[in-house]
Amino acid sequence: MANTQPSRDIFTMTGRVAVVTGSTRGMGRAAAEQLARHGARVVIVGRDIESAGSAAEEINTSVGAARAYPVAANIGHHDAVDELLSKTQQDLGTIDVLMLHAGMNIWIGPTTELADRTLDKFLNSSVLSAHWFCRSLLPSMVEKGWGRIIFTSSVIGATLGSADNGPYGITKAALGQMARNLACEYGQHGIRANAIAPALFDTKQAAAVMEDQSQLQRYIDRCPAGRVGHVDEFAGLALLLASDAGGYINGQTINLDGGYSVLWDAYR
Repeated sequence: MANTQPSRDIFTMTGRVAVVTGSTRGMGRAAAEQLARHGARVVIVGRDIESAGSAAEEINTSVGAARAYPVAANIGHHDAVDELLSKTQQDLGTIDVLMLHAGMNIWIGPTTELADRTLDKFLNSSVLSAHWFCRSLLPSMVEKGWGRIIFTSSVIGATLGSADNGPYGITKAALGQMARNLACEYGQHGIRANAIAPALFDTKQAAAVMEDQSQLQRYIDRCPAGRVGHVDEFAGLALLLASDAGGYINGQTINLDGGYSVLWDAYR
């Protein structure tokens, strides 16, 4: 007998609570807006309340509902992560989706000149911060039997070596491994952990490349899609991984690069 039941919306986020770090602008903001547009209540995390509040207001206006909630936090500090999660759970309830998009690239140079305190900042803001978030949230996700963890990695930084940008690449590679480990540990509890690895996107963070015509053209010439990425394309993948639609994707680092990483010429 044919199934006469109506199909459910596997992309709906209604009833879900999401925390998205680095969501005041660019790809993170676009992802947060799509989650809110599909029904989630989304915590907009930025370093200052002004930028977080502005982004939340814009998202609420765009989606026509009060679904974005601004919080200021420096996630490179353990106590700030704890305060953020405590406030969110108190105000909105159990957190279903954790998207860690915030990152930093504060130093470029050779390894012999990399100070411990600088490396600590890289590791705290990305790797240790991710560990703090996950360690706090995983028990409630296990209890609920559902959870989504999404990291932002880098298709170039995490997979290719660099003569002067090592710390950034190290942190991005670590997040991909963290997704694999969490998938193996918690997949049986309905939790999915994945990483998105973007290449070049038209964002403020990539302004140095976007404004350098020779670098920009070099990338475009080597990318099969023939262009840079758009933030809505990042947001679309984030929505997939955050929803039931992505329920069988687990432990993956998905290159979001228009084919850049699969073209042999890209490595010449």
